Amino acid sequence: MLYVTETNPAPTSWCVSPTSAITAGFGPAGASGMSARTETAPSASRVSLTRNSVGSGGGVYGRSGAGFGSAARHPASTRNAARTVSVRMERRILRGGRTKTPRHRWAGVVAALLLLAGCAPRPLLDRAIHARGGQLHGIVIRAEAQVHTGAPGRWQWTRAFLTPDRYAWKIVTAAEPHYHLYDGTAARSFIGSAEVSSDASPNAPLRSHARWMAVTNLDGLHAHGVALAPLPASELPAGATEGLVATLADGTCYRLAFDARTLLVWAQGPLDFSPVGKGDAVVRFGDHRRTGGLLLPFITSYALGDGPLADERALAICVDPAHLTPESFTDPAQLPDCP
Repeated sequence: MLYVTETNPAPTSWCVSPTSAITAGFGPAGASGMSARTETAPSASRVSLTRNSVGSGGGVYGRSGAGFGSAARHPASTRNAARTVSVRMERRILRGGRTKTPRHRWAGVVAALLLLAGCAPRPLLDRAIHARGGQLHGIVIRAEAQVHTGAPGRWQWTRAFLTPDRYAWKIVTAAEPHYHLYDGTAARSFIGSAEVSSDASPNAPLRSHARWMAVTNLDGLHAHGVALAPLPASELPAGATEGLVATLADGTCYRLAFDARTLLVWAQGPLDFSPVGKGDAVVRFGDHRRTGGLLLPFITSYALGDGPLADERALAICVDPAHLTPESFTDPAQLPDCP
């Protein structure tokens, strides 16, 4: 048999899929480079691209034939093959004859191209949602908090959110609980079951809390009109490895930062705590635990201006509770608890 071997530039970077390794970059030529070999045989010709690796025993899996196709035998300098991508061609193609080829003969080529396309990195937002464990449509958080500003002391409250923008805040008091409900149109306040105020203006303070929850729950950032950009590395807070700048359709801007696990650990954006204060709040998230199938923060610390506002510790988090419906944000009696 006749062998023709040529050495191309060496790979310097990889893109890995769950089932195979594909070369994505090239370096200087040499023994560790990409080898192409053409072998003529009675029935077919085989062209293989092989990424060589340092070691012994037939590739990173320690045996011959691992990966797409089968491993080809090379001289000693190129023996250690990690993966082989093979295409078989009938002899009539090599002779320049008719090129009619059964569809299954191109299956390997199509699979290789799909693997290469799948190597593109996923956007940070999608990776963060995946790292958390998936989408989050509704949540009820029962918490206690140490409040530092306004009405200092230890408080207990329940916060609830339902996509796209329903929000509720129940504050436990010595008398009847106070409820603040936003149903997507108007913000209303209750003492017990008695409504004491209503505000349908776009500047209602509770609207800023509903929007904050939509942003920090991440799924809402897929909405039409939201523009995402990387947060510059120079602006990342301590403990964060990458971040996003999210600009909503009306120009409101939020900055989000994620740790090495791609979990949300920091956010900055407008929050209105009137009459205590309003402006760009800085919120840190920590103590992520698995609950309801998701990794969610159990510690949330709020700061407004130059000082701390409150430190919240979740006592229980209920993910997508069945009784959390749009009606829960119009009537305090229908707001579910999280035991």
